[in-house]
Amino acid sequence: MGNSMSRMLATLRASVRDIGETLLGTELDEQRLQSAKAELAQARSQLSGLLSQQLRLGREQEQQRQEQARLEDLAAKALAQGHDDLAESLADRILALEADAQSQAQAFAELESEAQHLRGQIQAAEQRIREFERELQIARTREAVARTTRTVADLLADAEALRRLRERRQAENDRR
Repeated sequence: MGNSMSRMLATLRASVRDIGETLLGTELDEQRLQSAKAELAQARSQLSGLLSQQLRLGREQEQQRQEQARLEDLAAKALAQGHDDLAESLADRILALEADAQSQAQAFAELESEAQHLRGQIQAAEQRIREFERELQIARTREAVARTTRTVADLLADAEALRRLRERRQAENDRR
């Protein structure tokens, strides 16, 4: 009898430990999920910043192209009117604008590459979060089913104990 009681207590302790780990595990998983969502929001914010920089740089490039076209037109008019010094000065400014435009084009390409890379990472993270949410929901459902099963088993065990108690009382009453 003592041996079976110690086995039953060991089983009960293991069950309680498993339940504790399961409940704690789900809570930790929920915290991890919230952290992942917060990091995803931060990545989206960074992407938004990159896209804003890209738009600003694109506007600057367009303004430079317009300024370069205006200067080229002025330089052509200066040459036609024989103002070689003015045309040369304008040509120097045009060359500086072209060099700056190349630098901006390279920066724009780098921003585009970073934005594409970040978009891919965000999409992958969103997919992982959706999968994790599904798995977490399944774990919660399993926990609920396990709790219900334990409750029903406990109630049935209590009902069985109550039935035996009634039988003992009836047996005692019958002996009197």
